[in-house]
Amino acid sequence: MKKWVLLGDESRWLFAERMLQTSIGTTKSLLLKHGSERINWSDNIVSSYNIPPGFEVLIPAYGESMNIDGFDNFAIFESMPYWKEATEVTVKLLDRRDRQVIVVLADSLDESMKLRYKQLRDRGFDVSAVPVEGLLGVLHQHRPLSAEIKRQMQMELEEIKKRAEEIDYDESADRMKCLTDEAKAEIVAFHNVKGRPHLWKSYNETAVKYLFLEGLSDALDVYKNILYRGRQSITSFIWDEQTNVAALKDKIKKRFFDYMRTPPRYQVFMSTDEQRNERIYQAVIEKPGGRFYGIKKEYLKRYEQFIRHELMDIIRDEAAHQIKKMEGMIK
Repeated sequence: MKKWVLLGDESRWLFAERMLQTSIGTTKSLLLKHGSERINWSDNIVSSYNIPPGFEVLIPAYGESMNIDGFDNFAIFESMPYWKEATEVTVKLLDRRDRQVIVVLADSLDESMKLRYKQLRDRGFDVSAVPVEGLLGVLHQHRPLSAEIKRQMQMELEEIKKRAEEIDYDESADRMKCLTDEAKAEIVAFHNVKGRPHLWKSYNETAVKYLFLEGLSDALDVYKNILYRGRQSITSFIWDEQTNVAALKDKIKKRFFDYMRTPPRYQVFMSTDEQRNERIYQAVIEKPGGRFYGIKKEYLKRYEQFIRHELMDIIRDEAAHQIKKMEGMIK
């Protein structure tokens, strides 16, 4: 059992909320432990299956004395400006060779701060710094797995693998709102392109609304259904769902704009006269041999290819990548 103490500013309670995946609405002392329920409160002890098994996290309230016997890992939460006097005092009090002390930063660690913490280590402080998003990885990295936890996680991993194999990606794409006839008609509708001379880019702007406001939630549901269905200790052990899904969403967005880049043929602009009304707009884009001839058909074909192939490939590959990470962790 690895035991951690979270010190520093109020962001440590926000971090606790991320771990528990719920609001806690308090800055009182808390002890977080793994449990079989989504969340269970007993005085100042909170147990949840969102807390990875195998370690406890103590969050003492401000000004409250605490018994740190048995706790050998300490995380000090800081907002800018970093490395306050209070932080240095705390690190000095905790400095002992059998303890690990890290400083958790509210923002990214820039080059000047990396140099600062290197200087501190050169002075003998056994201290490192990570952004908030990296703390879970640090917590897990330093925690051995018991045989019981390994068996539990191996069973869960087999369930996850089975779900990944059983997913019908074609059927999943068929159910997406962004591929309905209504959605595709809306993407290329006149009222969405009026006043926008670059048609392909205009189509992209409208498509993004369907994909990332509606359709993407469908795609992310496919992904979450593989990794996060039920009470999975193994997934909370590796990363928190919110951060993992947000990273996947960013990856999908980047792939979308790369894949849906305007073809050279349609790097042309529509004049104001050609957009005077819907009838003229339709006549221009349907004129055989014209500059925009076939643009609607070609755009929607490529858009559907992205959903059915590129997007589904991202979901499949990312799920496989996370499964491989889990396999490596419990060997």
